Amino acid sequence: MRALCALTIIQPGQESLIKALDELYPAYWVEGKPTHEKECLTEVLSKVFGADTAKNVMEMAGKEGKELLIKNTDRALADDAFGLPWFVATNAKGETETFWGVDHLAQVTEHLGLEKPRVGGWKALL
Repeated sequence: MRALCALTIIQPGQESLIKALDELYPAYWVEGKPTHEKECLTEVLSKVFGADTAKNVMEMAGKEGKELLIKNTDRALADDAFGLPWFVATNAKGETETFWGVDHLAQVTEHLGLEKPRVGGWKALL
């Protein structure tokens, strides 16, 4: 978690985090790699972002990554988060609501005013 927080400092936004998770998921769940170990995590991040970025992420994970993780955790606790996934969604009207669990994704999309596709993954998920 610290390394992923450090990654978002180096490369702000969700795109880099999504790329990292897309690579970490099969490494752990499919290939059975110990992604919690520094060497393995560095290897996985290197595949996506290159060796220099992976090295910088791992160097920042101990201090800056930890600080951001603490800040994020404190914010989640302030929002009364009690499990994962926890969503804080603000719609176009400025109304903010919180949601817990993947079984509430339909409520999140409704709150945000997103149009649900009639075919494809959303229909199956929601």
